[in-house]
Amino acid sequence: MDEELHDLKTRLLQSIFRIKQLVSIFHYCADAQAAMHELSIAEFTLLKAIMNNAMDSDENIGVSYITEHLYITKAAVSKMLGVLENKGYVNRDISRRNRRELTITLTPLGKEVIIHYEKYFDDMLTGIIRQLGKNDVEQFTKNINQFADAANNIVRDAAGGVTRDAANNDVKEATSGGVRNATNSVTIEAANGIVKDTPSGIASETAKGRYNR
Repeated sequence: MDEELHDLKTRLLQSIFRIKQLVSIFHYCADAQAAMHELSIAEFTLLKAIMNNAMDSDENIGVSYITEHLYITKAAVSKMLGVLENKGYVNRDISRRNRRELTITLTPLGKEVIIHYEKYFDDMLTGIIRQLGKNDVEQFTKNINQFADAANNIVRDAAGGVTRDAANNDVKEATSGGVRNATNSVTIEAANGIVKDTPSGIASETAKGRYNR
């Protein structure tokens, strides 16, 4: 019985590292997509956040939301917006509803970048679902959420109140570091394998940053 439990723990730990590899693959692909358009991942995330902004809308995403979303200062957001404006991805205009505020919107080029980005990852996810089947994917999402909840509860109880946010921040740091410092073969090769199988046929050259528009 002890041997069976030990074997189960070993396989569980191996699966955890496989999940970390999976996260690293998606981080790698996101970085590659951003780099293709000479964008940092933070700039890319900002474009995604404001994609539905419009001049006459009451639901626009503003600077305050962006600072909270990206965990950076207003000065850093202002600098980033200036860079994106110079690259032709965003417009900054005085709001028609409040002249003390700016309305930030995507240019046609900025919208093109986001459309390509969303299609890229939609194709990746569609490819995974086709390979595994809907039932296996649904079971996976259910199991991974249950596992994450159980792990969070144990960590919180053992550490005397460690919050979910704190644990998530540690995971973010670990996975983002893993993308850049990985020494195993899972990063580029695995990412290329997934990209190559996407329904749109975007091959490994995409992940390597050689996509021709």
